[in-house]
Amino acid sequence: MKKNGKHIEELLKQDMANTEIPDNLKKEKIVDLLKEQKDFSDRTGNVIDIGAARDTAPKPGISAAVIQRIATAAAAVAIVIISVLFARVNTDVRIISTEPVFENFNAENLIFNVGSYDEVEQAVQNALQKDKANVPAATQNSSGNADATQATKSYNTNKNDAFVIDDSVVLETAVSAYQAGGDLVETVTGLKADIVKNNGEYLFVAGSGTLTGEKAETVTVIRALPAEEMAVVSTIVLSENSSSNVIDECIEIYLKDNKLIAVMKRDSYVMEDKAAYGKSSTAVLYYDITDPNRPQKIREHIQDGKYIVSGITESGSLYLITEKTVAATQTESIPVFSVDGVQKKPLTEDIFMAANDPEAAFAFITVTDIGDFSKPVDCLAFFGSISGRLYISGDSVMITRSFISVEPDENGVHENLTEIYRFEIKNSSVSFAGSYAVKGFLPGNPVVDEKTGWLTVVATDAEFTRLYVLNEKMEFVSGLEGIFPGEKIKSTKFYGNNCYIISGGKPETTMIISIADLKNPKKISVVSTSGFSDKLFSAGDELAIKIGGEMKDSILNDINISLLDLSDPSNPGNLDLYSLSDISNGISLFDNKGIMIMQDEKILGIPVIRKDSATKESVLAYALFKFADGDIKPVGYFNHETKTDEATSVRGTCIGDIFYSITGNKIVAFSISGETRIASVELTKNS
Repeated sequence: MKKNGKHIEELLKQDMANTEIPDNLKKEKIVDLLKEQKDFSDRTGNVIDIGAARDTAPKPGISAAVIQRIATAAAAVAIVIISVLFARVNTDVRIISTEPVFENFNAENLIFNVGSYDEVEQAVQNALQKDKANVPAATQNSSGNADATQATKSYNTNKNDAFVIDDSVVLETAVSAYQAGGDLVETVTGLKADIVKNNGEYLFVAGSGTLTGEKAETVTVIRALPAEEMAVVSTIVLSENSSSNVIDECIEIYLKDNKLIAVMKRDSYVMEDKAAYGKSSTAVLYYDITDPNRPQKIREHIQDGKYIVSGITESGSLYLITEKTVAATQTESIPVFSVDGVQKKPLTEDIFMAANDPEAAFAFITVTDIGDFSKPVDCLAFFGSISGRLYISGDSVMITRSFISVEPDENGVHENLTEIYRFEIKNSSVSFAGSYAVKGFLPGNPVVDEKTGWLTVVATDAEFTRLYVLNEKMEFVSGLEGIFPGEKIKSTKFYGNNCYIISGGKPETTMIISIADLKNPKKISVVSTSGFSDKLFSAGDELAIKIGGEMKDSILNDINISLLDLSDPSNPGNLDLYSLSDISNGISLFDNKGIMIMQDEKILGIPVIRKDSATKESVLAYALFKFADGDIKPVGYFNHETKTDEATSVRGTCIGDIFYSITGNKIVAFSISGETRIASVELTKNS
């Protein structure tokens, strides 16, 4: 460690001497936990293997909450492989005087473009052998020089972590009704996917059913108006799982330009050279729904790798991101995609590689122009895997990898850093923008400024939290340090021109930083907040909605709805609070798409569990509320007539004054103004 860095650390130790750290986050506990894995004493760090160890056959999803606990705790100890030359003036927030300088780590070239397919295949074999033998393998560039610098005994904190997608750029988003046109704050530019869509006349519902005795993935098309005559008009059969070697599951659908786009996960067993292995791929099926009574399939896109995320940009292109983990038995490692059976492989100029100790896995991005199928599908592959989180802001995709040192430095300090890789989706193309390494780990989503394309990132470790501003090429522009010294950060949020950094102290405290001038970010205020770190949903007009309560067994109970005023950035406050006292139980809010917010109509809808007044049984229902003039007022409860143990999904959508509740195998239409049930319809029978 450099002399000035050591001096800073001594001052920080004095500041933090009285800071109490929970037992499970003390460095001894984390180091013991890491050393239980393997001996990483000679490692540079290890790229995360998404979805746990390499799959040899399709397996059920692994709980991210269980697996990520190790990674998150390790990152929370936070003390880094890098020495940062920051000016220390006092204990308050101060300007970062220079960008970070990292010792014993290749921070200058975190990623590089490959020179040939052979180079990629060799890197894959090196990674596989390294993983097998637990010996680091430096990545070679096309000239034969090592691009991976061996840092001091570090370990990727997200090793064996399940993949986590984080697209909460500002506030969380909810499913918007047809007329609302989406939230004011978009987490993904353009349209959002869901399992239920409506075009103002028809409903489209994805699900599994039984056709001709076989389980099938379907999209059911329902004529929604007039509601009294609601009826199924057609069923799109996406896939019939007639083979035990192939398992399909429809997970997302989109509506765009009279096209329905269905995204399916596909797991299969493959025999290759007398060896069997599990293969994950993602299928995207396009249908012409000009006549919803007779949908016509017009395109099929199959892509290597398990599904991570997709979206439609404002320019009308669909991006699809998958992750391919390479098995030792596979003869071809580079991911490919096919369009209507014609297979395509990324060019070498479109393949990038992590310099610091990559693992044998690819992030694979394709972009399709939905309005013009004559344009070629663009693609980009990143070798090195995705360590824990992928962030989306506007048309930017950020992939991060986090590292923590197993062995302490001469001062007994364990350190960590996070690498950030940025990729840009423009029109119907995707390209690499740049990379950067920050001190600590990211407690929330980075956000891209729409006007400049600059990125604001918050990173935190045990010393304190820092805010970085990076330009469109991921070069350092400005930043602040000294934020909440020694305190754990619960989350970060962005709204308008402000960044909200929420500490984990008691009481909860939020620092508000103005990023109106990205070259000169400034602290506005520090205010006491309650529950600001929870999920907040954008409600428009400088309003946000918080849905809180007590979580028991993944179910939110004793639900409280708060309406927050964000008009004064220096002092966000509660306008109103409504308690659902007559609800016997809440329902899981992990799926944000179950929440419906109609910003124009000022209507909020949430799925709940309540006692039916007639049968006294617990049924699924939607609770609708109006939020206006600083008040939250109940509109009514709309029972779905479905028992809680019969449901497979919970969604709500509106067309005019008609509210449609979609739960399990049934759609029920209600009059909002009349608070009355109008009609119901059964979907394809679930298997």
